[in-house]
Amino acid sequence: IQDAYSSGHEIGLHGGTNHGVWQYEGSEWSEEKIRAEVSKALENLKKLPIEIPVGFSSPGWNGCAKLHRVLESMNFKYVADAHGIELNKIEKVEDGPNLYQVPTNILGEPGGIGYIENLRAQGMDDKEILLHFEGCLEGKKTAVVYEHPCYAGVQELPLVEKMVCSARTLGFRTTTLKNIIGETCMEFPK
Repeated sequence: IQDAYSSGHEIGLHGGTNHGVWQYEGSEWSEEKIRAEVSKALENLKKLPIEIPVGFSSPGWNGCAKLHRVLESMNFKYVADAHGIELNKIEKVEDGPNLYQVPTNILGEPGGIGYIENLRAQGMDDKEILLHFEGCLEGKKTAVVYEHPCYAGVQELPLVEKMVCSARTLGFRTTTLKNIIGETCMEFPK
């Protein structure tokens, strides 16, 4: 985590203390249980010399109104629980007037699975994936790719680097979700 942070990556929070339990049961929890899970995870991150996270993504895209109220009360600025290739807009969540929803819009569908992993499973090579990726960027102002960091950041790192170069060539810039939200709502410095 410290290496990723030192390299300029934003550190967010992805659930609480147990990914699987959150994914399958989190939307049924009370606000108190959600707060306890988020608090415990935050306490672990506070032990590291990094910024306190302002972004949250629920395991299994399993967010809910109770979660939004808890996150807003804990000074989170955004959630990234909306996913779908047709989504293109950052919006305030309905039940959290100071909380934004950042859509993940480049991913394997249906169900929201890893983008590169999904295309590899379909038998695509690097060139085909890059062409597919460039097609996904067409018409998007903001593009957020969903992938598992260990898979993409280790096994597919050369391809990820090509994807970043390709996006930049098409006029995109790479930045953190925190920066995107800061530019969208102007609530905190970039």
